[in-house]
Amino acid sequence: MIIGEAAYKLSQEFRESHAQTDWQSIADMRHHLVHGYYQVDPSIVWSVVQNELSPLLEQVKQYLAETNWEEWEKQESQTKN
Repeated sequence: MIIGEAAYKLSQEFRESHAQTDWQSIADMRHHLVHGYYQVDPSIVWSVVQNELSPLLEQVKQYLAETNWEEWEKQESQTKN
């Protein structure tokens, strides 16, 4: 659920520039887990845990390594002002 919420909060620009990750499916799964929990199929959740989290972790590590944090902080500072 936390991963899905984080994916949902990403900017459209970021999601589009990192389209190899299926951000929409991640956010949709979070929505289903939170709001449709009574219909959750545990075998699907377990399959995602076993097969999808490791590749996602590697993608996120790559995104973090590629980020220019000084530029990001400057943009965040400008956005808040």
